[in-house]
Amino acid sequence: MGPRPTLVMESVEAGEDCDYGGVSLRVGEGEPIVVCHGPPGQPGNDGASATIATEPKGEHCEHGGIAVTVGGSDPTYVCNGAPGEKGESVVLTTEPPGDTCARGGVRVQVGSDVRYLCHGDALAWHQLDADAEAQPNAAYVARDSADLTLTLPPTESLRVGDRVRLVNDGMAVVNVTPRTGQSIRHGANTLATPTTFHPRGPVANWQGLASSVDGTKLFAAAYDGYLYTSTDGEGSRGRRA
Repeated sequence: MGPRPTLVMESVEAGEDCDYGGVSLRVGEGEPIVVCHGPPGQPGNDGASATIATEPKGEHCEHGGIAVTVGGSDPTYVCNGAPGEKGESVVLTTEPPGDTCARGGVRVQVGSDVRYLCHGDALAWHQLDADAEAQPNAAYVARDSADLTLTLPPTESLRVGDRVRLVNDGMAVVNVTPRTGQSIRHGANTLATPTTFHPRGPVANWQGLASSVDGTKLFAAAYDGYLYTSTDGEGSRGRRA
């Protein structure tokens, strides 16, 4: 298959070839074909203007509308439809945790129709500054200096997959207390060994500290040039040159 020929189109002025002008068409290197315009047509009649006016409620439009008039012709009416039913207000209220929404949510009422949008299982965070009863799928942060107790949720309020999270960022002990019939199970080495730190001497400008994973073996460096070691969680220590 050879190359596709080019199509050349040029305007032809009114003259010998075309009394009213036209168009010259040439395909590739072939002879041009002239297409001439015909003579001008007769002038058309002047158009009629259109006017649009509001049509009140009445004979032509029961609920009102607009009247469209073209020139001196009779108007054409575009009428409004019948009014719809009166709408009902929407009332939004907070839905507390309970039978309808285990973790609370929003109560949506439209007229007499009531629907609920319940919260999902995302954890809700709380500051733990006093003894408290935990809620399902809640998280607590303790920063107090006094010992606290967090009691687990009642068994009847729990579902499979519910969680309770506790972060102790304070200096005190937080006791997690199960309810009657509940127990806490965990795999070996999944809970950290409780550790209490007590200030001890000597007072020094410390440069660095290293610790074993369980915190029982400590190695500290002071700016005075001495190294301090402990193998029982700082119960005893020794100074090295």
